[in-house]
Amino acid sequence: MMARKVSIFLKRSVVAVDDWLKPIRILGTVFGIAAAFATGALLITILNVKYYWESYSFCMQLSCLAQFPDAFRVQLDLLGAGGKLATLVALVLGPYAALKGYLSTASAEAFGNHIAHLNFFESFIRAELDKRERISKGAVDIYSLYRLMFPEADGRAIHASPEFLRRVGFLCNSIEASSQCFSSAETKFRFDVHRRAITQILLDLYITQHNSPRIDFLEAEDQLLDFLCMLSRVFGERGAEVAIPKRLYR
Repeated sequence: MMARKVSIFLKRSVVAVDDWLKPIRILGTVFGIAAAFATGALLITILNVKYYWESYSFCMQLSCLAQFPDAFRVQLDLLGAGGKLATLVALVLGPYAALKGYLSTASAEAFGNHIAHLNFFESFIRAELDKRERISKGAVDIYSLYRLMFPEADGRAIHASPEFLRRVGFLCNSIEASSQCFSSAETKFRFDVHRRAITQILLDLYITQHNSPRIDFLEAEDQLLDFLCMLSRVFGERGAEVAIPKRLYR
Protein backbone atom coordinates (compact mmCIF):
# COMPACT_ATOMS: atom_id res chain seq x y z
CA MET A 1 0.00 0.00 0.00
CA MET A 2 2.84 2.35 0.92
CA ALA A 3 4.68 1.48 -2.29
CA ARG A 4 1.58 2.34 -4.30
CA LYS A 5 1.23 5.70 -2.55
CA VAL A 6 4.87 6.47 -3.22
CA SER A 7 4.44 5.45 -6.86
CA ILE A 8 1.38 7.69 -7.25
CA PHE A 9 3.20 10.59 -5.55
CA LEU A 10 6.24 10.22 -7.81
CA LYS A 11 4.06 9.96 -10.90
CA ARG A 12 2.15 13.11 -9.99
CA SER A 13 5.39 14.92 -9.20
CA VAL A 14 6.90 13.97 -12.56
CA VAL A 15 3.73 15.10 -14.37
CA ALA A 16 3.74 18.40 -12.45
CA VAL A 17 7.41 19.05 -13.22
CA ASP A 18 6.94 18.07 -16.85
CA ASP A 19 3.97 20.43 -17.13
CA TRP A 20 5.95 23.26 -15.56
CA LEU A 21 9.05 22.79 -17.73
CA LYS A 22 7.55 24.27 -20.85
CA PRO A 23 9.93 25.95 -23.34
CA ILE A 24 8.46 29.40 -22.67
CA ARG A 25 8.99 28.96 -18.94
CA ILE A 26 12.56 27.74 -19.40
CA LEU A 27 13.29 30.76 -21.59
CA GLY A 28 11.62 33.02 -19.05
CA THR A 29 13.69 31.48 -16.26
CA VAL A 30 16.95 32.14 -18.14
CA PHE A 31 16.04 35.76 -18.80
CA GLY A 32 14.71 36.11 -15.26
CA ILE A 33 18.01 34.98 -13.75
CA ALA A 34 19.97 37.38 -15.96
CA ALA A 35 17.57 40.22 -15.14
CA ALA A 36 17.73 39.51 -11.40
CA PHE A 37 21.52 39.66 -11.28
CA ALA A 38 21.55 42.77 -13.49
CA THR A 39 19.03 44.41 -11.17
CA GLY A 40 21.20 43.50 -8.19
CA ALA A 41 24.24 45.08 -9.83
CA LEU A 42 22.22 48.19 -10.62
CA LEU A 43 20.99 48.47 -7.01
CA ILE A 44 24.54 48.18 -5.68
CA THR A 45 25.58 50.98 -8.01
CA ILE A 46 22.64 53.19 -6.92
CA LEU A 47 23.29 52.59 -3.22
CA ASN A 48 26.94 53.53 -3.67
CA VAL A 49 26.46 56.40 -6.11
CA LYS A 50 27.71 58.95 -3.54
CA TYR A 51 30.94 57.00 -3.13
CA TYR A 52 31.51 56.86 -6.88
CA TRP A 53 30.64 60.55 -7.26
CA GLU A 54 33.17 61.61 -4.65
CA SER A 55 35.90 59.11 -5.55
CA TYR A 56 35.89 59.42 -9.31
CA SER A 57 35.51 62.21 -11.83
CA PHE A 58 34.32 61.96 -15.41
CA CYS A 59 37.22 61.00 -17.63
CA MET A 60 37.49 59.55 -21.13
CA GLN A 61 41.23 58.85 -21.17
CA LEU A 62 42.51 55.29 -21.45
CA SER A 63 44.07 55.48 -18.01
CA CYS A 64 40.69 56.36 -16.53
CA LEU A 65 38.90 53.57 -18.39
CA ALA A 66 41.47 51.10 -17.06
CA GLN A 67 40.19 51.84 -13.55
CA PHE A 68 36.62 50.87 -14.46
CA PRO A 69 36.96 47.12 -13.67
CA ASP A 70 38.41 47.87 -10.24
CA ALA A 71 35.78 50.48 -9.44
CA PHE A 72 32.85 48.23 -10.37
CA ARG A 73 34.41 44.87 -9.43
CA VAL A 74 31.42 43.74 -7.30
CA GLN A 75 28.86 44.57 -9.98
CA LEU A 76 30.91 42.89 -12.73
CA ASP A 77 31.38 39.77 -10.61
CA LEU A 78 27.65 39.70 -9.92
CA LEU A 79 26.83 40.05 -13.62
CA GLY A 80 29.33 37.31 -14.44
CA ALA A 81 27.79 34.96 -11.87
CA GLY A 82 24.32 35.69 -13.24
CA GLY A 83 25.47 34.99 -16.79
CA LYS A 84 27.07 31.69 -15.78
CA LEU A 85 23.96 30.59 -13.86
CA ALA A 86 21.66 31.54 -16.74
CA THR A 87 23.92 29.66 -19.16
CA LEU A 88 23.92 26.61 -16.89
CA VAL A 89 20.13 26.59 -16.72
CA ALA A 90 19.91 26.94 -20.50
CA LEU A 91 22.40 24.10 -21.04
CA VAL A 92 20.60 21.78 -18.59
CA LEU A 93 16.98 22.52 -19.47
CA GLY A 94 17.38 23.56 -23.10
CA PRO A 95 17.93 20.03 -24.47
CA TYR A 96 14.96 18.82 -22.42
CA ALA A 97 12.74 21.49 -23.99
CA ALA A 98 14.05 20.58 -27.45
CA LEU A 99 13.41 16.87 -26.81
CA LYS A 100 9.93 17.58 -25.49
CA GLY A 101 9.15 19.65 -28.59
CA TYR A 102 10.43 16.87 -30.84
CA LEU A 103 8.36 14.25 -29.03
CA SER A 104 5.26 16.44 -29.29
CA THR A 105 5.82 16.88 -33.01
CA ALA A 106 6.48 13.15 -33.47
CA SER A 107 3.34 12.31 -31.50
CA ALA A 108 1.22 14.66 -33.60
CA GLU A 109 2.71 13.19 -36.78
CA ALA A 110 2.04 9.63 -35.60
CA PHE A 111 -1.56 10.55 -34.76
CA GLY A 112 -1.99 12.10 -38.21
CA ASN A 113 -0.60 8.96 -39.84
CA HIS A 114 -2.96 6.84 -37.77
CA ILE A 115 -6.02 8.87 -38.84
CA ALA A 116 -4.97 8.75 -42.50
CA HIS A 117 -4.41 4.99 -42.30
CA LEU A 118 -7.76 4.46 -40.59
CA ASN A 119 -9.59 6.59 -43.19
CA PHE A 120 -7.96 4.62 -46.00
CA PHE A 121 -8.91 1.31 -44.36
CA GLU A 122 -12.51 2.42 -43.83
CA SER A 123 -12.88 3.58 -47.45
CA PHE A 124 -11.31 0.36 -48.69
CA ILE A 125 -13.61 -1.87 -46.61
CA ARG A 126 -16.74 0.03 -47.62
CA ALA A 127 -15.77 -0.24 -51.28
CA GLU A 128 -15.26 -4.00 -50.93
CA LEU A 129 -18.56 -4.45 -49.10
CA ASP A 130 -20.36 -2.58 -51.88
CA LYS A 131 -19.18 -5.33 -54.25
CA ARG A 132 -20.82 -8.03 -52.12
CA GLU A 133 -24.57 -7.57 -51.93
CA ARG A 134 -25.06 -10.53 -49.59
CA ILE A 135 -23.11 -8.78 -46.82
CA SER A 136 -25.15 -6.07 -45.17
CA LYS A 137 -23.39 -2.71 -44.73
CA GLY A 138 -23.70 -2.88 -40.96
CA ALA A 139 -22.47 -6.46 -40.65
CA VAL A 140 -18.81 -5.46 -40.30
CA ASP A 141 -17.65 -3.41 -37.32
CA ILE A 142 -14.95 -1.61 -39.29
CA TYR A 143 -13.22 0.12 -36.37
CA SER A 144 -13.06 -3.02 -34.23
CA LEU A 145 -11.78 -4.99 -37.22
CA TYR A 146 -9.12 -2.30 -37.75
CA ARG A 147 -7.96 -2.59 -34.13
CA LEU A 148 -7.78 -6.36 -34.55
CA MET A 149 -5.77 -6.16 -37.75
CA PHE A 150 -3.52 -3.27 -36.69
CA PRO A 151 -3.27 -3.34 -32.88
CA GLU A 152 -0.30 -0.94 -32.75
CA ALA A 153 -2.46 1.77 -34.34
CA ASP A 154 0.49 4.03 -35.17
CA GLY A 155 -0.47 4.52 -38.80
CA ARG A 156 2.67 2.74 -40.05
CA ALA A 157 1.51 -0.89 -39.92
CA ILE A 158 0.94 -2.41 -43.34
CA HIS A 159 0.51 -6.09 -42.44
CA ALA A 160 -2.42 -7.68 -40.66
CA SER A 161 -1.73 -8.94 -37.16
CA PRO A 162 -1.09 -12.63 -36.45
CA GLU A 163 -4.18 -12.61 -34.23
CA PHE A 164 -6.41 -11.66 -37.17
CA LEU A 165 -4.93 -14.45 -39.30
CA ARG A 166 -5.27 -16.88 -36.38
CA ARG A 167 -8.99 -16.16 -36.06
CA VAL A 168 -9.46 -16.59 -39.79
CA GLY A 169 -7.62 -19.89 -39.36
CA PHE A 170 -10.22 -20.93 -36.77
CA LEU A 171 -12.87 -20.28 -39.42
CA CYS A 172 -11.04 -22.54 -41.88
CA ASN A 173 -10.78 -25.28 -39.25
CA SER A 174 -14.51 -25.07 -38.59
CA ILE A 175 -15.24 -25.37 -42.32
CA GLU A 176 -12.97 -28.42 -42.58
CA ALA A 177 -14.75 -30.01 -39.62
CA SER A 178 -18.15 -29.43 -41.24
CA SER A 179 -16.92 -30.87 -44.55
CA GLN A 180 -15.61 -33.98 -42.79
CA CYS A 181 -18.95 -34.48 -41.08
CA PHE A 182 -20.73 -34.07 -44.41
CA SER A 183 -18.55 -36.63 -46.21
CA SER A 184 -18.27 -39.13 -43.37
CA ALA A 185 -20.55 -42.14 -43.21
CA GLU A 186 -20.13 -42.33 -39.44
CA THR A 187 -21.12 -38.78 -38.54
CA LYS A 188 -24.07 -36.69 -39.61
CA PHE A 189 -23.74 -33.16 -40.88
CA ARG A 190 -26.05 -30.79 -39.03
CA PHE A 191 -26.43 -27.42 -40.67
CA ASP A 192 -27.65 -25.69 -37.50
CA VAL A 193 -24.46 -26.73 -35.70
CA HIS A 194 -22.34 -25.49 -38.60
CA ARG A 195 -24.23 -22.20 -38.77
CA ARG A 196 -23.86 -21.63 -35.03
CA ALA A 197 -20.10 -22.31 -35.14
CA ILE A 198 -19.50 -20.05 -38.15
CA THR A 199 -21.60 -17.27 -36.65
CA GLN A 200 -19.61 -17.34 -33.39
CA ILE A 201 -16.24 -17.28 -35.15
CA LEU A 202 -17.37 -14.40 -37.36
CA LEU A 203 -18.32 -12.47 -34.21
CA ASP A 204 -14.71 -12.87 -33.07
CA LEU A 205 -13.79 -11.18 -36.36
CA TYR A 206 -16.33 -8.41 -35.63
CA ILE A 207 -18.65 -9.60 -38.38
CA THR A 208 -22.31 -10.22 -37.60
CA GLN A 209 -24.08 -12.95 -39.56
CA HIS A 210 -27.72 -13.60 -38.77
CA ASN A 211 -29.33 -17.04 -38.59
CA SER A 212 -30.92 -16.86 -42.00
CA PRO A 213 -32.24 -19.91 -43.89
CA ARG A 214 -29.72 -22.38 -45.26
CA ILE A 215 -29.54 -21.13 -48.86
CA ASP A 216 -29.32 -17.48 -47.84
CA PHE A 217 -26.76 -18.24 -45.13
CA LEU A 218 -24.52 -20.22 -47.49
CA GLU A 219 -24.66 -17.52 -50.16
CA ALA A 220 -23.70 -14.91 -47.55
CA GLU A 221 -21.00 -17.29 -46.31
CA ASP A 222 -19.56 -17.41 -49.87
CA GLN A 223 -19.09 -13.66 -49.94
CA LEU A 224 -17.87 -13.40 -46.34
CA LEU A 225 -15.18 -15.99 -46.98
CA ASP A 226 -14.18 -14.22 -50.18
CA PHE A 227 -14.04 -10.95 -48.23
CA LEU A 228 -11.75 -12.42 -45.56
CA CYS A 229 -9.52 -14.05 -48.17
CA MET A 230 -9.21 -10.68 -49.89
CA LEU A 231 -8.16 -9.05 -46.59
CA SER A 232 -5.52 -11.70 -46.01
CA ARG A 233 -4.16 -11.25 -49.54
CA VAL A 234 -4.05 -7.47 -49.38
CA PHE A 235 -2.86 -6.96 -45.80
CA GLY A 236 -1.21 -10.27 -44.91
CA GLU A 237 2.52 -10.76 -45.21
CA ARG A 238 3.80 -12.70 -48.20
CA GLY A 239 3.07 -16.37 -47.67
CA ALA A 240 0.46 -15.71 -44.98
CA GLU A 241 -2.53 -15.61 -47.32
CA VAL A 242 -5.50 -17.65 -46.16
CA ALA A 243 -6.78 -20.45 -48.40
CA ILE A 244 -10.37 -21.39 -47.63
CA PRO A 245 -10.75 -25.20 -47.72
CA LYS A 246 -13.19 -26.86 -50.06
CA ARG A 247 -16.70 -26.86 -48.64
CA LEU A 248 -18.28 -30.20 -49.41
CA TYR A 249 -21.51 -29.24 -47.67
CA ARG A 250 -21.96 -26.37 -50.10
